[in-house]
Amino acid sequence: MESPVFIVGPPRSGTTLLQRLLVEEFRLSAIPETHFYSLLQDKLSYENHLFTITADQVRSNAGIELSQLILTGSTRREVFENYLDELISLYDRVNRKENTQILEKTPGHAFCISEILKDYPKARIIALIRDPRESILSASSLFYSHLTKTAALENSIDYWKKCANSCADQSKKNLYLVRYEDLVHDPEEAISQIASWASLSARIEKPQLSDIKISITTAVESWKNQSFKSITKTNMRTLSFRQIVHCYYIDYTTINERMLFGYRRAWILEILYQFLSWLKAPRH
Repeated sequence: MESPVFIVGPPRSGTTLLQRLLVEEFRLSAIPETHFYSLLQDKLSYENHLFTITADQVRSNAGIELSQLILTGSTRREVFENYLDELISLYDRVNRKENTQILEKTPGHAFCISEILKDYPKARIIALIRDPRESILSASSLFYSHLTKTAALENSIDYWKKCANSCADQSKKNLYLVRYEDLVHDPEEAISQIASWASLSARIEKPQLSDIKISITTAVESWKNQSFKSITKTNMRTLSFRQIVHCYYIDYTTINERMLFGYRRAWILEILYQFLSWLKAPRH
C-alpha cells in the first residue's frame, strides 16, 4: 500500500459525497471514517518503536462497532494497515474483499497531513473546502448542540479556520484542493480531474448505491444521508433571521481564509436580499 488516497477537510464540506462519487467510479476501498491519525496525534510517539492500540480507543473515536479487535505493530503505519484490513473485511460490501486502492476519508486528518506523508510519501491527499457560511452553520448545529448558539458558532468558526489554513498550506506535497461548489456544479469534470491527478483505476461496473452507503457510513451518522441523494445546490433563500445574522458574522470573521479559496464577499448581497425578504414576509 504505497499510494493510498486520503480525503480531508472541514466538517460538513461534502467529504462523504466526494467519497461516494469516487467509490462509484473507481476501484477504491469503501470503509467508514477511521480517525486513526487524529486519535494518535496527541497520545503516542511517532517514532518507529513497538506500541499497541486497542480497538476500544479506535471505536470510541470513530463511532463504529468492531468485535474485540486488538491491533499491534512495530510502526504506526503497520498498525494503521492492520486496522484498515480489519475494516475492509468487516465493512466493504462494494469490493467484496477484492484488492483495491485504499481510500480513507476522515475530515479531521486535515491536521495530520504531515504525519500521513511521513508514513506514506506517495499518498494522494484530497482536501475538500466548502463556503464556510454553509459548512459552519451546519456544523455548529450538528456537532455543538450542547453549547449555546453563540458558543457553538464561535467553536465552529475557529475549527473551520484552522482546518482551512491547514488545507491551504501549499508547501505540503501531494495535496489537491477541491471546492465543494465546483464539485456540485460539474461533478463529472471535478471527478475526472481528481482521477487524473491521483491515477485512479476505473471500475468495470458501478456498484449499488445502497452497498456504498452501508460500507462508508455508520448507524449513528444519519446526517450523511443527503450525500446519497441527487446532487442539488443549496437553497440559500430559506435561512432564518438568526442564520442570516450568523452568516454575516461568518462572512466577516473568515474573509482571509475564504479569499485563499476564491470565495468573494459578493455573497453579502445574498444576505441583504434575504434580510429584506424576511422583513417583507407575512408574520403568523
